[in-house]
Amino acid sequence: MPNFFYYGQFNQKQGPVNEQQLKALAAQGVLGPQTPLETDSGHKGTAGQIPGLFPAPAAQPPAPNPHTTSRPAGNQTTPPEVSASVEVPKTDGGKAVASLVCGIMSLLGTGGLFILPLIGLFLGILGLKSSKKRIAIAGVSLNGVALVLAVFAVIAIFYAIQVAPCGLLSLTCGIS
Repeated sequence: MPNFFYYGQFNQKQGPVNEQQLKALAAQGVLGPQTPLETDSGHKGTAGQIPGLFPAPAAQPPAPNPHTTSRPAGNQTTPPEVSASVEVPKTDGGKAVASLVCGIMSLLGTGGLFILPLIGLFLGILGLKSSKKRIAIAGVSLNGVALVLAVFAVIAIFYAIQVAPCGLLSLTCGIS
């Protein structure tokens, strides 16, 4: 066995240390199995190659096979364990943004009377499960306002037709 060792730490050569000091450094966690070592005679390797420097790893039991279930002795069977909690993954928020755009377009009057606000409301409700929940809430709100305004517009149109059957601006209705 060599008399002295040099070890690599922070990209610098440290040492020389004797075998007892090397064991103390390994016990303190300064050296790991992959720490580079060099002997005083110039041989290079790692600290893990020195016999007895690190304790042998404990034998680990084999991992259970997920395709088989262990059964207790006898005729009893146990059902496999089922997780009670299921996490719903969040989407990226495209439906929330589409709902907001539908709401803005509906309020600007470019989306038909009921079609675009209904589509936007539907997309906004689906978008509430996304990561952009605030945008979805804004979309649902705008589309709700657009639907209420559309209902008022339809009521106003029917009222105008009932009040002025010959035309809204006709002043000569029924006069010959």
